[in-house]
Amino acid sequence: MKKIIISGILVVLWMIMIFILSGMNSVESNNKSKEIIGNFIGEKEIKDSDIKVWNEVNEENLDNMNFIFRKIAHATVYLVLSFFVCNFFYQLKKRRFKNNYLISIIICLFYAIFDEYHQTFVAGRNGNYLDVLIDLVGAIIGSIVFYMVVKVIKNSKKTHLLNT
Repeated sequence: MKKIIISGILVVLWMIMIFILSGMNSVESNNKSKEIIGNFIGEKEIKDSDIKVWNEVNEENLDNMNFIFRKIAHATVYLVLSFFVCNFFYQLKKRRFKNNYLISIIICLFYAIFDEYHQTFVAGRNGNYLDVLIDLVGAIIGSIVFYMVVKVIKNSKKTHLLNT
């Protein structure tokens, strides 16, 4: 019972985090992702007015990197959500889980649609069908990863029992 509660809390907390991030206006959201990119490639390089640095990482390159980063972030966030939702259903019904992978993906899809709809009410943001598709791909990958993790754990338990 404790595992069910913990896994349910993880799902809800992750959904809240997605909702909060979606509630950032366009300036905050872009600045946040550019800040993360800046930390990754070296924040000083972007803030310096050194001409060499700006030739290497100019504003256009930063915008392109920001676009790619944001799409990867979309997929990753929903990959994790799907993993958490799969785990919640796994904890509820450990033996009969096969159909719950599809249910987990559908829940993530509906939350992605809700998320994009929510963004239509945020200043400078809009709902984007491409983001929903990217979120769906992330959710599918998350379910596949969860399935593989469960298989590996079950196989290692069987191997351990046979070796004992």
